[in-house]
Amino acid sequence: MSPAPERVDKVEADKPLSVYLVGKRPPLAKYPAIWRFLARWIYKQLNWCPDYGIEYQGVYTDEAEARYNASAQGAFYMELPLNVSLPDETAQFGVHDFPLSEASAEYRRRRFAYVSIPRVQLEALSQKVERNAAAAEGQYVKA
Repeated sequence: MSPAPERVDKVEADKPLSVYLVGKRPPLAKYPAIWRFLARWIYKQLNWCPDYGIEYQGVYTDEAEARYNASAQGAFYMELPLNVSLPDETAQFGVHDFPLSEASAEYRRRRFAYVSIPRVQLEALSQKVERNAAAAEGQYVKA
């Protein structure tokens, strides 16, 4: 039996604690090119929601470990917030990739209509916008 994993409680000031879920589904690569094209076209229309079974494989706090363990046909990993739920609306949060898929780059570049970001990051961005606006008006304020 492997030792119990170390408890992760630390939250960096600028980055909330998140985890990376690894799972797999039957790989599209085993289907003809036209089916892969049609499936991905449908995925894009549905904001990349797969329409068939997912087998969950593990949860990691390190993205590199998640990516390594998702390096199998049909496997994926995605970043999820820890102890917080995403909104009901389909929203983009962090990384979601199928590392061995020929469409891996498309998954990484996806852009949803809504983006879910932690409040800490939103507030930091708002402060930068305010400082830039003040600087543009000649009223530069030091941080």
